[in-house]
Amino acid sequence: MQLVVVAVLLGIATLMLSGATRERLTTAYSDVAALFRRLVDLILIVAPLGIAALMAVTVGRYGASLLGPMTKFLLGVYAAQFIIFVAYMVLLRTFTDRRPLGFLRDTGPLWATTAATTSSLASLSVALEIAQKIELPRSLYSFTLPLGAQLNKDGTSVMLGAVLLFTAQAAGVDFNAASFLTILFVGLLLSEGSGGIPGGGFVIALIYVQAFNLPIEVAAIVGGIYRLVDMGNTTINVMGDMVGTTLLAHSEARRSALGSAKGVA
Repeated sequence: MQLVVVAVLLGIATLMLSGATRERLTTAYSDVAALFRRLVDLILIVAPLGIAALMAVTVGRYGASLLGPMTKFLLGVYAAQFIIFVAYMVLLRTFTDRRPLGFLRDTGPLWATTAATTSSLASLSVALEIAQKIELPRSLYSFTLPLGAQLNKDGTSVMLGAVLLFTAQAAGVDFNAASFLTILFVGLLLSEGSGGIPGGGFVIALIYVQAFNLPIEVAAIVGGIYRLVDMGNTTINVMGDMVGTTLLAHSEARRSALGSAKGVA
């Protein structure tokens, strides 16, 4: 939590600096972010060995008591992802002239890519091609899709909350109503730090669990099934980008049509 507060204050302070200094710092932040993404890549190469060891220790300590929370974790994540998917389709049908089934058919290759790569950034090139194919304005999707790949993390936010609650239940820790507000706030902030790379969300999840003083070795057991969760997370994240861009494109087209009609009148 202290790290999150410091990061927010650092961002605010950076925005208050003069133009030249702010630009240099922004460049430095980008370079440091790239460095840490490479560091995460290296960690993920050896992560399976560490996760396997942690799983062995955790299962030996907690035994069959983990099966119930693990089942609830998977069902809860899948249910939340499905609810978000339905919400996207309702928004698409309500505010645009596109039908959900047609939209899913036209964008099908993108969802195959997100499930295969579990990376918003790796799927970005396919997303841009699909946006062009379904005739979205290039001036719009060339901005919203790259931005969304970095910042739109609906699926990741769901996963973070699920990992935290799974760890708490397995460890026998209860949260009160006030704690859930803190959980939501910190989760929303941390979800922006996953960076759109495969497995990045799991690293953030471990940081998230540790921030609430929960046993990180329990959360690490999720690493054994994280790929199954991450396929849905990435798909939901990228689907939010595509649906949001489609909604904006329809809104802009309607606004232009109204402006033209008023001009003719």
